[in-house]
Amino acid sequence: MYCPRCGENINDDSRFCNKCGLQLFEELSTEETYQNTNVEPRKNHSWLLSAIVKAVIVTVVFCGIAWFFLDTSGGISSEDDRYIDFVKNGSPEAYPDITYGEAFSDFFSNCHWQYFKGDNETDVVEFSGDCLYRDAEVTVTLQFILDVDEGTFEAGYLAFNDVPQVALVEYALINKAFESYR
Repeated sequence: MYCPRCGENINDDSRFCNKCGLQLFEELSTEETYQNTNVEPRKNHSWLLSAIVKAVIVTVVFCGIAWFFLDTSGGISSEDDRYIDFVKNGSPEAYPDITYGEAFSDFFSNCHWQYFKGDNETDVVEFSGDCLYRDAEVTVTLQFILDVDEGTFEAGYLAFNDVPQVALVEYALINKAFESYR
């Protein structure tokens, strides 16, 4: 073997270079150091642990940020869900075995439900969806006014393409949605 510092030819079992005095066992790799023993060299896995910890931290931070922005920028809270489900799972007296959710998802396309506080702090669930009206595609907006204390709600506003409609048209449209489901 040759000295890695000065290139002097030295015995393989020498611990020092006879010319420059370099301690040869320090220059040997970890694998070579343990080559003549039965002890397995320790593998350094700290980089793996560090990578896993960093990945977990990034995931937690990302999920926290996503949750924050979803919850504060108009995402649906569990309370909103409760009010929406209250209307969707409700049934009119004329159709006690069919829910608004069933009838509307069958009759309308592009269904969307949302909850908001209306005038005078009333609880409102708004449905919007597309359907045909007099052979023309319209976007329907139907608002339900909730009486949370009484556990009831009623349709309170209907518009086709943002044009308000009278109560008779509102009744006819709801009836048509339930009849077509039946």
